[in-house]
Amino acid sequence: MIAGQNLDNVGTLHAANNLSAVAGNNLINTGLIEAGNRLDLLAGNDLINTAGGIIKGRDVSLTAINGDVINERSITSMDNSARGQRHNEFADSAARIEAANDMSISAGRDVINKGSVLESGRDMTIQAGRDVTIAPTEVTNSLFSDSKHNSSDITQLGSTASSGRDLTVQAGRDIS
Repeated sequence: MIAGQNLDNVGTLHAANNLSAVAGNNLINTGLIEAGNRLDLLAGNDLINTAGGIIKGRDVSLTAINGDVINERSITSMDNSARGQRHNEFADSAARIEAANDMSISAGRDVINKGSVLESGRDMTIQAGRDVTIAPTEVTNSLFSDSKHNSSDITQLGSTASSGRDLTVQAGRDIS
């Protein structure tokens, strides 16, 4: 599958055997991209898996030539001022990138796994021209009634990067 500009998947892309998708600009997944064998995704700019999106196959290769590979849990905010100032955030399911065997992730700029899952049954290689970041997603809820009655809570939703054998991470700058 080839898209001259953006490829936005909000449904299901499924192949019993191999699946290859190329986007000239951004490849964005909020649905399911799945291959029974090899799965290759290539974006000229950013490759984004978000809002509970799942990318999985036996062997998975993700490449963002000039941009970022982002695997992130989405947050939706709601503000209400009926009785004081109330701010609520709601987290989607974790975005997931899974390989039964080997996984390779390469970005011209950054690889970001935020509040989500990277998992391979065998080896995983993560390579970034700049930074590799594996970080939690924060969900904040607050209520400000008056100067004496205020509350706030922050929940951290963690990230994982796990492999059955070797995990190799290379960055041009920082790994955090």
